[in-house]
Amino acid sequence: MAHRVTFKGVNRIVEALDGENLLTLARRHGLHLDSSCGGNGSCHQCRVVIHSGTPIREGKPAVPRHQRGDQPVYLACQCEVRGEMVVEPAPVHGLGAEIKRASLEGWFANGGGKALQVLDPGAFTGAMYEVSAEGEFDAGAAFQSDQPPESPGAIQLGRDLDYATALALGTRHVTAGPRTVLDFAGRLVVCDDNGTRMQPAPTGAFMGDMPHLPGAIESVAWSPLKTRTIVSTVAGARPAGLCASGLMSCVLALMQAGMCDAALRLSESRFTRRRADGGLEALLVAPDSEAQSPHGEIYTAERPISVPQGQLNTIRDAARALTALLQGLPAPLVTTGDFGTYVPAELLHALGVWQGPIEFVPHAAALGAARWAVGNC
Repeated sequence: MAHRVTFKGVNRIVEALDGENLLTLARRHGLHLDSSCGGNGSCHQCRVVIHSGTPIREGKPAVPRHQRGDQPVYLACQCEVRGEMVVEPAPVHGLGAEIKRASLEGWFANGGGKALQVLDPGAFTGAMYEVSAEGEFDAGAAFQSDQPPESPGAIQLGRDLDYATALALGTRHVTAGPRTVLDFAGRLVVCDDNGTRMQPAPTGAFMGDMPHLPGAIESVAWSPLKTRTIVSTVAGARPAGLCASGLMSCVLALMQAGMCDAALRLSESRFTRRRADGGLEALLVAPDSEAQSPHGEIYTAERPISVPQGQLNTIRDAARALTALLQGLPAPLVTTGDFGTYVPAELLHALGVWQGPIEFVPHAAALGAARWAVGNC
């Protein structure tokens, strides 16, 4: 007798033999679950959440071994499949940040329940943002060109509203007082007693080599327990390159894993290799070098995707220039970016760019444009 088992996170439905162990099942179908104990339940790395179905252990309901919020977490190696199940791998070291969704307080009253679109041509990845009639604010779609799609009635940043004003309005909920807003597309806005002014910032070094579109690596991590780089990609597609958030995540992960020093000099490790020019590079994934997703999907790529020492040198120099530029500017520092650009505060602290408080506001300029549209500022 066979049973259907759905693995969430990788959207795979596989067939299990009656009584088959979940860890064995995952491996049989090419899905990776962490395990270093041989499946005897001692390492507690093969954690899973069971969304549907009953996990069985030796004829009795399996006992959860951990909690994730209010959800029980089981060990895959201790669960038998006796019927249809929906399973979600719950790795010990999760990836990615929970980026808060922006919303518009009072939108329904002030906006009359009107839906809105904001177009941001962007410097690297353009985006069209949607605001629902209820005031829920989501990033709707990215586009590669700096020419936004035709969208009648939409507000376009840089045409209908200048970018500095939009950033200022989009960060007023952080503080009504002085603040510095850093956009990782390369723009810096200072809001203080002298008004609002914008100047270029040397952050283009952090932009990666592709837009935030399907296949872009958006987060990177290394673990001493793993033999593969752990990556997540936009839409879960096969890795095709690094977007801005992926590059920033990679640099932070290199520092946290001890694979480079504070000056971003790479050291020899099993995740680095020598280039033809003799320099080191951190290899993420390649045709002959596998990576894995946080949920265990195994990835290869059509071309090697790596971060070479030369790119790290460029980021180091940009960080030093940015540090000097921010000297004496008002706190807090508010970071934002183009569509999909997550800016880790830990990275700015690790690079010594800013030691004070840092707030993150996703797509602040588009949020400011929406506030401007209804006078909600």
